[in-house]
Amino acid sequence: MIVYAIIPSRSGSKRFKNKNISILNKKYLFSYTINFAKKLKFVKKIIFTSDSQDYLDKASKFENVLLHKRSIFASRDNSMEEHILKDLKKFFLNNKIKIPDAILWLRPTHPLRCLNSFNKVYRIFKKNNKTSVLVVHKQDSRLFRVKGKYIYPVNNNLKNRSMIRGQDCEPFYSIFSGELFKFPKKINKNFLGNKKLFLETTKYTNFDIDNYYDLKILENLINSNKKVYKKYLHD
Repeated sequence: MIVYAIIPSRSGSKRFKNKNISILNKKYLFSYTINFAKKLKFVKKIIFTSDSQDYLDKASKFENVLLHKRSIFASRDNSMEEHILKDLKKFFLNNKIKIPDAILWLRPTHPLRCLNSFNKVYRIFKKNNKTSVLVVHKQDSRLFRVKGKYIYPVNNNLKNRSMIRGQDCEPFYSIFSGELFKFPKKINKNFLGNKKLFLETTKYTNFDIDNYYDLKILENLINSNKKVYKKYLHD
């Protein structure tokens, strides 16, 4: 089976300018994802895709990483993963690169990853006829949404109650650590399919860089707990 790891690194973040090339422990944020992908034996090619030539120049320092300059179509503020996939398909065809059987989507804003979890995901993917498998983190479901000037619980178990214990709640899951999916013949918004398998990974990798303060919090956390985070930060 041919699997390509895709590392999407757009430059136009509004909330945190140049987020993907921000510095975490003296290295570009995206570098941890590239180094992680290199450790996955089932990955045949690593493709770093960006709208920025500066980003691509920085990524060119890494060996055995294929660089993809996105078209305007796949670089807009409202461009989504399906637009990047369509752009990549054209790139593969134009450069006579074999279309992969599957894609592993790895966002640079999640620099902490468990190698064992992703190897398990690959085994699940093969066993289940290439059904999409997502690496997930458990989240607290005791959340509230705003309606007018009041807040209301998302979880039905909290209705007509002031509070419930976390262990009595069905958990929510976040899905942004990585997705392994079959390269779609027809690329649309639902490229992951209606049925998605999942693997819950360790809580130690549950960190998403959304702004500068997230970056500094993670840096302090890593440096104060080096023994814990050593195997999850791939430098």
